[in-house]
Formats: sequence, structure tokens, C-alpha cells
Amino acid sequence: MDTVIAEIQKIFISDKLDDSEKIEKGDSILAGALKQDPTNTQLWILRALLALEVPVVDYIRSLEYIRNILGYDPNHTIAWILLAYIQETHEELHEDVKDSLVNLLDKEKNPEKRSLLNLAIAWYYFSKDFPTCEQYLLQAIRHFPGYPAHYRWLQSLYIYHRKNLGKIRELAENAVKHIEIIYIYDNDQRFIQEIQPYLGENFKGFVPGNESRGIPDLDLFLQSEIKMLHTTDSVAKGYLEHLKTNR
Repeated sequence: MDTVIAEIQKIFISDKLDDSEKIEKGDSILAGALKQDPTNTQLWILRALLALEVPVVDYIRSLEYIRNILGYDPNHTIAWILLAYIQETHEELHEDVKDSLVNLLDKEKNPEKRSLLNLAIAWYYFSKDFPTCEQYLLQAIRHFPGYPAHYRWLQSLYIYHRKNLGKIRELAENAVKHIEIIYIYDNDQRFIQEIQPYLGENFKGFVPGNESRGIPDLDLFLQSEIKMLHTTDSVAKGYLEHLKTNR
């Protein structure tokens, strides 16, 4: 498997291929490797994440690859969370997937994974059922309070339903203090200076947004897209506005 990863990495650092060609060639390599090793979860996840890379962004194909994992490993918590995220991003979370997440929550013992399952279930109820969505988000925080995503989703829920608006600043503060990396696309030095007092002890720094990150990586995907430990300057500016206007 290391050889496969190295081969794809070599393709991604090539300056002779455009982004679409890199993704196409990478997918072809993974397809061949998975024929030889059809239950290699790491390769299926890489293939699913590769399908989400710009400019391809093929949600249907990505969902298909994740479902292949669940075909032979139906209790793979991270695969279910990825499936829920991709489906929610593409259209909306389906009831059958939500029900599967709830069933898995009854079995999962790891508090971090239980936290992410609660978060994913909350997505289903966001616009449909305020009390139930709030309940799952609060449970997510109780299980693992260190993810900015929990506070951001709860903040968004309160704003969407116009409830508990007095809690918005506290939620923004909790989100910011758990951020680890902020990707900078707009070199706004005033923003960088203003947000620093709110950043927590785990903050690692500001990173140029156009910095190459190589082939898709599961940990980075979870940190950026689902846990929101890594975020962008535009998202962080939204937090900062709440911190400044709700004093």
C-alpha cells in the first residue's frame, strides 16, 4: 500500500499535469490496487476523498466508495460520518442514514467518535426539529468539547431559528479557542492581530491558504471539514464579528 500512496503522491507534485489529470490518474491507480485488495479501507477512503477534489467534486462517486467500506465493515464509525457529511453537503442527510447513525451511537464506546456521531445526527434535524438538533449538539459537546464544529453548528442553529441569541458570543468564543490552524487567503493583518487574544493554547499558527497540501488526507479532511479544528480566515472573521459585537 505504501507504494500505491507514494505513486499517487508523485503524480500530485508533478508540474506536467493539470488538477483533473492528477485526479484521474490517481483514481486509476487506486482502482487497480483495490482490485487486488478490495477490503483496504484506507485506499477506499483515499479514493472517496480524491473524488471530492476540485475540479472534479463527484459526490455520487465518493458516496459509492464509502458505501463499499460499509459493505464489508458495517460498523465503521468514521466511514459512516464521512458518508453523512458527503450526503449532507451534496443534498441533505437521508433518514435511513440518520437511523444508521443512531443505531451505531448505541454501540460506539469511544467518546470522540460518539461526539462526531451526535454531530452528524444533528445535521438531519437542523431545519426540521430545533429541540432534537440542539439536544444532539449539546451531547456532542459533552462527549468531546474540543471541536469548534460543535459550537459553530449550535451557533448556526440558534441564528437560523432565532433562539438563544444571547449565547452566540459564548459559542463563538469556545469555537475560536479550540482552533488549531487558520488558513489565510486574504492577507488582512488587522484581522490577524484582532483574533489572536481569543485563540487557545492549541493554536499552531496561520498558514497560507494556497499552500499545497498534497494528496487528500483523512486526518486533514476531518480536521478541516468536520471537526473544524482547521478553518479559513473568512470563517474566523465571522467568529470575530460575534465576539466584537456581542460584548
